[in-house]
Amino acid sequence: VTEGGYDSAMMGGPERQAIIDVQKVAAAPAGGIDGYFVFTLCDLDAVRTQGVASHFGLVDADFHPKPAFSSYQRLIAELGDRRYRAPPEPRPADDPLWALLYAGADAHRVVMWRNGRSDGIPFLIQPDPGAHLGNVRDMMGNPQSVIRLADGGVVAGIRDAPSYLSMTGAPRYPRLAPLITLDLQPVVVPGREAPIAFTLHNPLDVPLALSLEAEVDAVIDFAPRVISAVLEPGASRTIQGMLRVVAYAASRETLRLRLRCDAGEGSMEISTAVDVALPIPGADTEEPLVLALDSADQVRPLRALPGPEWQWGGPADLSARIVPVCGPRGLTLTVRVTDQKHHAEDATPLWQHDSIQVGLARDVDASGFLELGVGMHEDGSTRARVYRSPDGYAAARGDPARSGIEAAAAPDGEGATYRVMIPWKALGLTAPPDAPFRLNVLVNDDDGLGRKQWIHMSPGIGNAKDSRFFRVFNCHAGGRRTDTARPD
Repeated sequence: VTEGGYDSAMMGGPERQAIIDVQKVAAAPAGGIDGYFVFTLCDLDAVRTQGVASHFGLVDADFHPKPAFSSYQRLIAELGDRRYRAPPEPRPADDPLWALLYAGADAHRVVMWRNGRSDGIPFLIQPDPGAHLGNVRDMMGNPQSVIRLADGGVVAGIRDAPSYLSMTGAPRYPRLAPLITLDLQPVVVPGREAPIAFTLHNPLDVPLALSLEAEVDAVIDFAPRVISAVLEPGASRTIQGMLRVVAYAASRETLRLRLRCDAGEGSMEISTAVDVALPIPGADTEEPLVLALDSADQVRPLRALPGPEWQWGGPADLSARIVPVCGPRGLTLTVRVTDQKHHAEDATPLWQHDSIQVGLARDVDASGFLELGVGMHEDGSTRARVYRSPDGYAAARGDPARSGIEAAAAPDGEGATYRVMIPWKALGLTAPPDAPFRLNVLVNDDDGLGRKQWIHMSPGIGNAKDSRFFRVFNCHAGGRRTDTARPD
């Protein structure tokens, strides 16, 4: 493979790039690839490349190292002088767990990760006879906490970001088995209890006692605080608990637990992210919800653009205030955009010029969503289009009015104001949803040279189409919102 890697302007940003680059290079021999060349050292000129493959560099356009620079250095240090050994049995194609052995002259490495999981679920790692397990380090080279067992095994958390297990003796694959699996409701509504199930496993051939202690605070609470069980060899036990967050929680909170087992010394932290719904009030509320888009971390792409006219100049250059309202007919959005120079062209796609894109998904765990674009024609009149509508949604692509969607755009001083009303029936619903849903708003910026960047609530529209990265909301019951949400 002569050009591989990940664009840091895509989903997950530079942090995701650091993970993907390591995964691709480490897994290449397992796919029968003899050589893998990472593209590229430095970010490219985004105008010359028309935005294609502009942010694959390990360093940015000013040669400032990105996280991938350090993770790639560590990859070379851990695996560079070692050679891949195939496992005794082929790895199942649908298995999210990866464990790849690289053998060296004196010491070996096992690089491990689990696709799509950031929670670091603990795995029991037992060496094959003749092998000895050493330390575990994360993909940046930092020591990772483990529980060491009396029989020479270790318990370590394995997540999406790769980690390296050192090993001496015979270069043989260790045995990996989970100690805990989680069944968590993907979204928690503030003030409501959400069920969570822990399944404890004993992969040993002797009885095993496990305990989990929840670390709670003023924002997140979990009951019972302590979960414990004694498991016979090969046995599993599922224990139910309840998770609750307060109304002013952030969009994503973290449940932290401390794991201990009687077969080893020490403890380790387990953490799992929890999406928290942000309540949207009704039209008669005395306290509207205002969401701000005005910070650099909401801008894509922020760097690797030539010339000052292509750089984000701060909130006066591009920013927005969004006021969502849940009504009996549908969801209404008022988006007030600050933009020092407005530009529209009728002959090219709407999204390439000053405009907004709205994404709305009724299912929090599905990737599909209704996508709407709203902007202006050259004469200042409204221009709108439904870009996508998944199966099961009633909205049709094309003219929004055909689906009862109302859209309006107008100049407003130093910027523009956009108003959108998406009826619940366009989502295939008959009433305001009681369950959480996902919403995203993206604002495109064109100062006359083409779309130079956008500012968004969250990923999932501009860099890839996946609503699972959208912010989660729910329609707040009652006419007046008494709890204060903390917008990002």
